[in-house]
Amino acid sequence: MAFTTAEIDEFIAALQQDPQLRDRVRNAILADDFLALPGIVRQLGEDLRALVAEVRSMRGDLGRITGRLYEFEYDHKLDARIGRHFKIRRDVSMPDYPPIDEAYTSGRLSDSEWDDLMRIDVAVIGRPRRKPDDPESVILIELSIVVDTSDVARAARRAAIIERLGIPVIPCVDGEVITPEAQALAKQERVMALVRKATYPGDY
Repeated sequence: MAFTTAEIDEFIAALQQDPQLRDRVRNAILADDFLALPGIVRQLGEDLRALVAEVRSMRGDLGRITGRLYEFEYDHKLDARIGRHFKIRRDVSMPDYPPIDEAYTSGRLSDSEWDDLMRIDVAVIGRPRRKPDDPESVILIELSIVVDTSDVARAARRAAIIERLGIPVIPCVDGEVITPEAQALAKQERVMALVRKATYPGDY
């Protein structure tokens, strides 16, 4: 059955003016799967957002695991990593180190400062290898595969707490590479950078 141009124009005008008629025509012409497409697209969008969030969470977990493994390996190769710079007498456990324990017990060390010191990555008692007359000190090391300014700031802050208690301390950072900003801050804060590579080469 053929329609004239006028009839087609009239039908289009009716569609534009009548939403119910449009729905009837659309349902009659389009397949069920096509009609369901907008809902499917919305669901895919929600699924994609959930997937992105899950991947980000997995990347965070992987980063934490990698960091823990790096700290574990570093601790077991401590002499090889810092022996060129320091003569190590013994490891030190912050909770059991008598000057720290006494300072906390006497109230000279606050709860927040205690908690901060408990998060130190590596602490040993020793002295600089090339300065044998220097006093034995707490050698405090903050570790990160890529050392940034936050690592340097933590080392400086925690060293300042220990130094305030009258304990000689040498703050350090170590890792595989260091950002230029962190390197500059380490020099400014007098934090020793033990990092193997002097500058951050780019994406790591």
